[in-house]
Amino acid sequence: MKRLLTITAVFVLALCLSSCEKYVLPELNLEADAILFAPGMTVSADVKVFSNVKWEVAYKTQSDAVTFSPDSGEGDGLITISVTASPDTVTLYVRSETIRKELTILHPAVEDISY
Repeated sequence: MKRLLTITAVFVLALCLSSCEKYVLPELNLEADAILFAPGMTVSADVKVFSNVKWEVAYKTQSDAVTFSPDSGEGDGLITISVTASPDTVTLYVRSETIRKELTILHPAVEDISY
C-alpha cells in the first residue's frame, strides 16, 4: 500500500512539474502611431517596437514612396521607415500572432506658394 501511494505521489508530482509552463501574455507596442515627414524630402526615421513576441511589418496600403526595414523581428527592435521625395500617405501594420498595430506615414506634397 505504501509503495502504491509513493508511486502515485511521484506520478502526480511529475505530471504537475511537466505541465507547469507559464503562459506569457503577448505584448506589442510602437513608439508612435504616426510619423510626419517634411514635404518634398527623401528622409528616414526609426520607430521603436516594444514586444516580447515575434512580429512582422506589412503594408496596409502599398506604396513605392515608402519602404521599411526589417520586415520582421522578435522582441524589442527598430523599424527604419524611408520615404522618397514623392508625396504619399501610407499605413503599415506591425503585427504579431494575436496583436496588430497601425503605423501611419504622412509625407505631404510641397506647397507651391507663389504670389
